[in-house]
Amino acid sequence: MSNQIFSEELPNKKQCKLVLHELKARRWMITRIEIPMEFRRQGHGSILLDQACTWADEKGFALIVHPDKQSDWPVEWLEEYYFRIQENGNLLRDPQALPAATPPA
Repeated sequence: MSNQIFSEELPNKKQCKLVLHELKARRWMITRIEIPMEFRRQGHGSILLDQACTWADEKGFALIVHPDKQSDWPVEWLEEYYFRIQENGNLLRDPQALPAATPPA
């Protein structure tokens, strides 16, 4: 099993990151999201989540998150924008079809 890390450099040599952990074939769980307090609620987490979703879609992987009531991301928001299915208390996001590449004119 392995990890995949998405990160974004912030001012003052700070960094935010999102960590995915491989659970089993084609399923990865978001195990950690780290955003320094002074940079929260500015869209950095959404950027990392978008990157993780794009990566998973390209690979054909499902993503799983265990919602935390203390999180800055409300469960309702996660369900509306990213995750559609609930499974054993977790939210699951199946891989999404990517738009077909447009051939050059």
